Amino acid sequence: MNISALLKVSRNERDITWLRKALQTALKLEFSTLPPYLIALWTINDRNSFAYQSIRNQIAEEEMLHMGLVCNLIVAMGGEPDLTSSDGVPTYPGPLPGMVQSDLEVSLARYSPEALQTFLAIEYPENPPIEIGNDPKPDAQANDCASDCAKTIGQFYTEILEEFQDLQDRGELPEFDTNQQLKYSVDFQNDPDRKVFLIESLKDVKRAISVIKRQGEGTGTSPEDTGVEDLSHYYRYLELDRERRIRFINGQFVYGNKPADQIKAPAEVYSMATIPENGYQRENVSSDVWEKITKFDRTYSKMLLEIERAWTYPEEEGGGKLSLDDAVLRTMFELTNDAVSILQEIIPNASGERYGPCFRFDPTVTLPDGNDSDNTGGINPFPTWEIDIKNFFTAGDIGCMNNVGNPPFDLASYTDVFQFADQILDRVSLPEEDPLLMPQGGPRWHQDKIDTFQNWITNGKPKVPTWDDNIRDLFESLDVNCMKNSGSRFDLSNYDDVVAKASDILNRVSRAEGASGVMPPQTDRHWPDNWVATFKYWSENGMPKSNDNLPE
Repeated sequence: MNISALLKVSRNERDITWLRKALQTALKLEFSTLPPYLIALWTINDRNSFAYQSIRNQIAEEEMLHMGLVCNLIVAMGGEPDLTSSDGVPTYPGPLPGMVQSDLEVSLARYSPEALQTFLAIEYPENPPIEIGNDPKPDAQANDCASDCAKTIGQFYTEILEEFQDLQDRGELPEFDTNQQLKYSVDFQNDPDRKVFLIESLKDVKRAISVIKRQGEGTGTSPEDTGVEDLSHYYRYLELDRERRIRFINGQFVYGNKPADQIKAPAEVYSMATIPENGYQRENVSSDVWEKITKFDRTYSKMLLEIERAWTYPEEEGGGKLSLDDAVLRTMFELTNDAVSILQEIIPNASGERYGPCFRFDPTVTLPDGNDSDNTGGINPFPTWEIDIKNFFTAGDIGCMNNVGNPPFDLASYTDVFQFADQILDRVSLPEEDPLLMPQGGPRWHQDKIDTFQNWITNGKPKVPTWDDNIRDLFESLDVNCMKNSGSRFDLSNYDDVVAKASDILNRVSRAEGASGVMPPQTDRHWPDNWVATFKYWSENGMPKSNDNLPE
């Protein structure tokens, strides 16, 4: 709903219905920041850059945290999070949902100084930004809007908190419903503000809104979230824009002048063209590009549905942490792979600019029933022949293609499946009733299985797991930071360190969920079986760094 319309309702006329509408708008607002931030992240082809690490390991993760807290607020007030209705899915280019900063147009664009200015406007503080000494540029300004429009995200949250308080003061605040709320962590560190917690009282509401506002815009007196090394999103983007770190020196926040304070721009950024209104259309792109773009849209749609299901259905029906784990640990990995695949495609006659993801919701995408016996346990974002693909084909499939295939080929042969992978994907993706469906006579592969096969093709059809293609991506930034800060001091992002500790890592990731010493320790981040199998195969077969086993 339009925030301007919400705020036109006088405070004494607002009620629980108003609050529920405001919270749904807040959810859409929180989620709408992720696509532009992720696009900027994915176009940075320099994983070691300060920009990449800042957006990936802090800003994007905390935006997911904020979204989780808002989902808990919605459920606490008897609602259900909505990300997939016509009012729920953000569109680009366009204003922020609810018309916060109504003159600001947000596009899906590559990482650039212009993108940083947009991000600064999105995160602009409710109170004027504090002065940072030695500033070489003027501050970005929030766009003007009418007096009945919340100028910043922080101001809108202030209105929401005031309504919670007003309802309690009038004795109209419902009992907090915790049945479908979730608790989980986005960080290995024991930071209470890096966790999604239950909303059980007005005190929890105040804490949640305080976390969201402080992590986004800082406070009226400090740019910090938890310290000068952990700034709020606005001031982190300010650092990236100024290309200098903010320091606290002699009682004042200033831009540092030491060599270590200089921030180098990413060494390489994909030259992605800004995504056009309504995204790319089928008639304007090649069939290969269209397949990649629609694959991304389907994966994106699946993630939205999984997030909704997490807060709508209990775990025994496929919801709860189980669904959230699918969305964050599996589907987000797949989404990243899909995006990078699209970024390899150059637009004809466009001076080297590249295609990019469109972030469109596909209403035809559905999730399998939580009790579906054909559910494969999720999509593997980095499958290999030895661990996954060769097990997809039954003896009947192999015999059929050996005898009647046109041309005949061996589904038990890596070389043959490598050669005919696109044709296989086309056949297994056909509708159940199509006579050309493979396997012949059905049943049709589960969609997770089809998407895993698509991922295998997109990733180069690897035969065996390698560090570069598979193993490195098993360890999230949370894992890396945890081990770096622990007494063991080894780096899970470093090939040599992981090789040296492979036996111990395998032992720990193989332990039962919740067991002593299991890695990762959070139950909602326990490795699925196919991840463990991938690491086990790699550790027992020479631990290759790169894949030299593909056919010529």
